[in-house]
Amino acid sequence: MATRSDRLVAFGDERLTHQPGLDGLRGLAVLAILCFHGNFGWMVGGWLGVSLFFTLSGFLITSLMLTERNTTGSVSLRSFWSRRFRRLLPVAWVTLAVVLGVVWWIGTAAQAASARGDILASLAQVANWRFLIAGQSYAALFRSPSPVLHFWSLAIEEQFYLLFPMVVAGLLAVTRGSRRLLVGFICVGLALSWSAPIVFGLSLDRTYFGTDTRAGELLVGALLAVVMARPRARRALARQWSWRTASATIAVVAFAAMMVLWIRTEQASGFVTSGGLALHGGLAVLVIVGVLVPSGPLQRILSVSPLRWLGRVSYGVYLFHWPLLVFLTEQRTGLPRLPRFALVVAVSLLAAELSARVLEGPIRRREGLFGITALRPALLAPLGAAALIVGSLTLSPIGRVGGGFDPELALARMQRIGTVDPTAPSSSVVPAAASPTTTVPAPPKPTVAFFGDSVGLSQAVLFLDWTRQTDRVIGANGSTELGCGVVRGGQRRSLQIETIRDVCNSWPATWASVLDRDHPSVAALSTGQWETVDRKLAGDNTWRELGDPVYDERVHQEYLAATDLLASRGALVVWVTLADFGHVQDDLSTPAMRRSHDPARVHRLNDIMRQVVAERPSTTRLVDLAQWMEPHLEDTVMRDDGAHYFWRPENPVIRDYLGPAILSVWEDFWRSTHDA
Repeated sequence: MATRSDRLVAFGDERLTHQPGLDGLRGLAVLAILCFHGNFGWMVGGWLGVSLFFTLSGFLITSLMLTERNTTGSVSLRSFWSRRFRRLLPVAWVTLAVVLGVVWWIGTAAQAASARGDILASLAQVANWRFLIAGQSYAALFRSPSPVLHFWSLAIEEQFYLLFPMVVAGLLAVTRGSRRLLVGFICVGLALSWSAPIVFGLSLDRTYFGTDTRAGELLVGALLAVVMARPRARRALARQWSWRTASATIAVVAFAAMMVLWIRTEQASGFVTSGGLALHGGLAVLVIVGVLVPSGPLQRILSVSPLRWLGRVSYGVYLFHWPLLVFLTEQRTGLPRLPRFALVVAVSLLAAELSARVLEGPIRRREGLFGITALRPALLAPLGAAALIVGSLTLSPIGRVGGGFDPELALARMQRIGTVDPTAPSSSVVPAAASPTTTVPAPPKPTVAFFGDSVGLSQAVLFLDWTRQTDRVIGANGSTELGCGVVRGGQRRSLQIETIRDVCNSWPATWASVLDRDHPSVAALSTGQWETVDRKLAGDNTWRELGDPVYDERVHQEYLAATDLLASRGALVVWVTLADFGHVQDDLSTPAMRRSHDPARVHRLNDIMRQVVAERPSTTRLVDLAQWMEPHLEDTVMRDDGAHYFWRPENPVIRDYLGPAILSVWEDFWRSTHDA
C-alpha cells in the first residue's frame, strides 16, 4: 500500500496519483460558497471559495497536461477537451434544462425575460460577459438574481480550458518539452491579469466577471503545477524534513490568513480591484502545497471523510444550490431563513450524490446512461443543446407578472402618459391672499411632478395613470434619476463601492430646468434608498450611515437645499416618507444592501424629512406614506421587490392613499393662503 510520501513522489510521473487533501480543499471551498450564499454574516468573504476553485483547477489541468507530455511526448488537445466535456458539461446542461423548466412553470415575468439570454449565454460558455453587461443595469439591483448567475465562473473556466491547453501544447512542442518558455508565458499572464484592474481603474464588476482579470487565479495554479512537475521538488516536500516542515508551517499561516479573508472580506469592498485576488491566489498556492505535504497538519485536517466526500460532489453542489436558493424562497416554502437554507443544502447534497452516481460517473467512464449503450453523451449532446436553445428562444414574459421593477419600461410609460395639459390653468405661483370680503375660490387643479430616485419613478408612473382616471390633477414628468439620491459627492456601498456619478450630483441644474419647463403646483419629493446605504462623504475617509451625527447633518442640509430649490418657483414641496423595505429579496441580496434596508436607518431618514418640513412650514408639507404602508410591507402586489411600487391595475397605493393625500395637502395649502 502506497504511503502518502510515495503518492506525492509519484504525482505526475505516469498519472496524477490521488491526493485526498485536495478533495477536502474543494469541499471546504464549496462549503464557504454555500454559507456566503446563505447570507451568514460570519462568512461575508465566502465568495472567495470560487477563487480557490480557480487556482485548484489551474493546478490540476496543467498537471494533467504536463504528465501527458512526460508519458506520451505530446499533449492531445482532443483528449483533453473530451475529458473536460464529459466532466463538466452534461450535469451543467441538466441544470440549465431544469432551470428552464422551472421558469416555464413558475417563473416571474422578469425571470422569463432574462432567462432566455442567461441560459443561452450559459450554454455558450460566455455567461460571465452576459452578467457583466446585465449587472450594469440598474434593474439588477432589485430584481431576483438569475437562477443561473453562478454559471459565470464555469464560463471563465471553460474559456480557460479552451485557450490555455493550446498555449501549453504549442509551447511544449516548440521547445521540445522545455518548460522555461511556458513559465515565462504564465508569469507575463499573471502580471497582466492582476495589474489590469489597478492600471486601468477597472470597476468591481469588470474585474469580478472578466475572463482576463480572473485568469490570474487559474494561472497561479498552473505555475504551481510546473514547479510540482519537477521530481526533485516533490521528493523534497515528501522526504526532506526541513522542506516538509517549512512548507507545512507556511501553509498553516497561509490557511489562517485565507480564513480571515473568507470571514471578513465583503464582495462590495475594494479588495477585488486593489490586488486582493493576487493575494488570495498566492495564499491558495501555499495552502495547496501544504495539503500535498505528507503528514502535514493541513493534509490531515482536510483529509477527513466528510470534507473529502463533499469535495467529490462539490461540482454538483455548486450547480444545484443556487437555483434552489432562487426558487425555494421564503414565500414559496413558508420557511424562515435557517430552515429554508437547511432544506436547500440537503436537497443540493442529495442531488449532487445522485448526479455523481447516475450521471457524472457513467459519462466519465464512457458508459451509457442507466446501462443503455445508446444513451451516450456524443449522441445526446446535440439533442440536449437543441432543446435548450429552442426552449430558451420560445420563453416569453407575456402573461406573467412580478419579478422586479423594470426602470426602462417605467420610463417609457412615463413618456407615453406624462404630458402636461397645455389648456389647464397654471397654479404654480401662489397668488396673494384673498381679502376678508372676498369669497375663497375653489382650489384649482394642481400640476404634480415627482422628483427623486427610482422609487419616486415607480410612484410617478402609478400617479400619472391615476390622474387620467380622476381628472382632479394634472401629471407632469418631473425628474427621477435611477440610482441617484439627494446627498451629493463621495462614495457609496451597495453591490460594490462606487463613486457618486456626475448625473446624481447635478440635480440642482436638472430640477431647475424641469421646474421652468413644467411649472408644477406640487413638487413631490420621494427618495431615500441611496441615503440609507453606507456613505463616505467627499473629503471624509470614514464610512458613515444614518444615525451618525456627521452624516445626519449632511443629509439634513442637502434635503433643505432640495426643498428650497423646488419651492423657488412657487411649487408646494411635498416630502413623501420612505416606507420600510419589504424582505422579499433580502435573502439573496448583498450584505451592504441588507444593511441599507435596516428599519432604524429608514426611520432616521424620515425623522430628517420631518425636521426639514418643520423648518419650512410656508412652502413644505409631509405625506406619511411610511405609516400607511406599515400593514403592507410584504405585500408583493404593491412592491414585488420590496422597494418599488409595481405597476399593475390592482396596486392600490396611489388610488387609496398617495394620490388623495397629495391632493388633500395641496387643497389645504391653497385654502390656507386664501383664508380671510
